[in-house]
Order: sequence, then structure tokens, then C-alpha cells
Amino acid sequence: MIVKIFLTLTIVFLIAPQHAFAYLDPGTGSILFQLLIGSVVGGIFFVTSKLELIKARIRQFRKKEEKDSHDDR
Repeated sequence: MIVKIFLTLTIVFLIAPQHAFAYLDPGTGSILFQLLIGSVVGGIFFVTSKLELIKARIRQFRKKEEKDSHDDR
């Protein structure tokens, strides 16, 4: 019952026209641009750091295999 009321009110508020008395100053665009650039650079850093971690683990695994193969001889 509460879910129905919530959904009905949400739809009414989304459909009903509302006046927006808002002001976007000229600096807003540059802030959004900085946010976008920062997110992209942060994402690249995150992905490359995870790739380096995976590469290090693979190198460690290969060294262990080589060591084990030399010990078997």
C-alpha cells in the first residue's frame, strides 16, 4: 500500500510542471569539466594500477614455475 502511494506521488511530481528559479554561474561549466577530466584520469590510474598488480602476480607465478622446474632436474 505504501509503495503504491509512493510511486503515485513520484509520478505526479515528475509529470507536474514546476518553476525552477535557478542560476548557473559561468564557473559551473569549468567545474563540471574539471570533474569529468578528474574522473577520466582517476579511472585510467585505477585501471593501470590494477593491471600492474596483475602483471606482477603473473611474473611471480612464472618465476616460481621456473624455480620449480629447475629444482626438478
